Amino acid sequence: MSDLAILPDAEWVVVRFLRGQPELAGIRVGTSVPPKPTFPTVRVVRWGGVPLSSRPLWVDNASCQVDVWANGKAEVMDVAALVRALLSVRLVGSQPGVVVTAVTFGIFSDEPDDTYSPAKPRVRFDITVTLHPDGSDTPALETKGESP
Repeated sequence: MSDLAILPDAEWVVVRFLRGQPELAGIRVGTSVPPKPTFPTVRVVRWGGVPLSSRPLWVDNASCQVDVWANGKAEVMDVAALVRALLSVRLVGSQPGVVVTAVTFGIFSDEPDDTYSPAKPRVRFDITVTLHPDGSDTPALETKGESP
């Protein structure tokens, strides 16, 4: 084992986790929204957070925003509720190269996206993901060659 711990990319950990959930099969999950998206779609973006300690740099407390778009209000609320439930119940634990120790939830808001005409139903919510490397030499969720 190396004496250097590289903090896992929390944004990517959440995206890969959500992509692996059978309940979300057929729903696009990523870190951006393509120019011509299909709906529903989910975007995860890290916007802040700080490590719980800096020496050693071992546990990260990552603040992320999750946006969900869908074709109607009922659908967007259902997909957002499902995503929240999955993150709440299943994300905590071990994945290759990473351990998620906690997921906490912040503001939940219904904010139609007026960049579309008519405005597209959108829900957004904040999460804080507390995670650290698993201590093995296994890289945390390899991302080379694949775009989140």
